Amino acid sequence: MLRQGKVLRIYNSLFEVLEENSTARFICSKKKTIRNILVGDRVDFECVSQQGNIIKVLPRTNSILKPAIANIDLIIFIIAVKDPDYNFFQIDTVLEYFNFRKIDVVIIINKEDLAPAEVSNLLIYEKLGYKCIVETLKDLEEINMEHISQIIKGKSIVLAGNSGVGKSTLAQTMCKESIRIGSISDKNKRGKQTTKQVSLYYLEKYMAYLADTPGFSMIDNAAITKERILDFFKEFHEFSSNCKFSDCKHLNEPDCKVRGAVEKGQIAPSRYENYKKMLQVVKPQWAQK
Repeated sequence: MLRQGKVLRIYNSLFEVLEENSTARFICSKKKTIRNILVGDRVDFECVSQQGNIIKVLPRTNSILKPAIANIDLIIFIIAVKDPDYNFFQIDTVLEYFNFRKIDVVIIINKEDLAPAEVSNLLIYEKLGYKCIVETLKDLEEINMEHISQIIKGKSIVLAGNSGVGKSTLAQTMCKESIRIGSISDKNKRGKQTTKQVSLYYLEKYMAYLADTPGFSMIDNAAITKERILDFFKEFHEFSSNCKFSDCKHLNEPDCKVRGAVEKGQIAPSRYENYKKMLQVVKPQWAQK
């Protein structure tokens, strides 16, 4: 009998598949001709009893390789105001990574209780069009998750963020499966990594899928061009049309309105500095001209 389902976990050459419109799970092997299956893939499979065999991987809407997962609807990007400290360049790099792949992002600002004054610094992303939720995740209970449940309903979600920011804490609140939480290292204020591979959890209450991942510390932005970077820094657009030169790179050109906006506080200095850093990473020769 041919069935359809979603891959929840991969164990070497075996695949745990949740059947669509059901709570039935099957441990499957795959046809030898199928080379690449990712967590999140929708598949056709045959089964006898609880044993299955994947015969086809259905077309993907998207996929990323670090971590390896397919068919993502939403990224929940968690940033802690303290322990571990946030880094604006890392934040912008992660956001550009998903912007380039056209995947929606919601930002959760966690641990407000540790440094309330820092929250306003991170709310610059709300002004850039990202939905930002300020939440102390350790105090979050399933009963008061309405503001988050409306966002995740019916979607496949990936949690992103550094170790120790609260990914596993949120995951435990959202689903009943046990996800072990790592302790914070006093030496470097970073969480000890406990999530070794991507796992997809079906949240029946929300009809959603939640991925707990090893994180995005090794982001591959090799395919991103200078044009993509300019598009990502959308707050530049309001001013760039008035620059003296139509092809202004907003670096050393005279009468650059973007640099002027930075000096006047109309563009966050951290964003402009990260723009220059990204240009160096993507195309050093272009950035030096």
